[in-house]
Amino acid sequence: MIEPVNIALVEYEKLVSDGAKINRVTVTPLQGSMDPVQSAYVSVLEEALGHLAQADLELSQNVLREHRSTLEPAREKVGSFIQSASHDEDPYLKLVLEFLYTRTRLIEELQLFPTFGLSMLERYSIEQSIEETIHHLEDAMTGKKGLFEKLNDAFDSLET
Repeated sequence: MIEPVNIALVEYEKLVSDGAKINRVTVTPLQGSMDPVQSAYVSVLEEALGHLAQADLELSQNVLREHRSTLEPAREKVGSFIQSASHDEDPYLKLVLEFLYTRTRLIEELQLFPTFGLSMLERYSIEQSIEETIHHLEDAMTGKKGLFEKLNDAFDSLET
């Protein structure tokens, strides 16, 4: 999971340091790096929730712990970008940071709340549990749900 996150962080840093006008053309490389981040993230959640569904809490937590430790530097880097971002920063770039922040933190949050994951699995399929888990934790951390969808919508609404 760390590789797609690092690629996204490099693309974000390039875009911000270049000072380019934010439009569809300038953010396309950054936007293109978001799908692999989401895919890798969902894959980790599927694996962890799959172990929970098989009542293997220890293995589920080991999977999450392994990913959490590799994501630590990326989470710190996202945190530094958030701290240095201006209040009038482009809404698309703010959304990118929120998305990356939640993706580097959600694995940690799920590890802290395995009973939440289990309760989701009792009510939903694994796919629905992943979606509900992501939405619940995004809302808890940012007050927003569906960050990935919002990010795609924000990209689509940028001028060309």
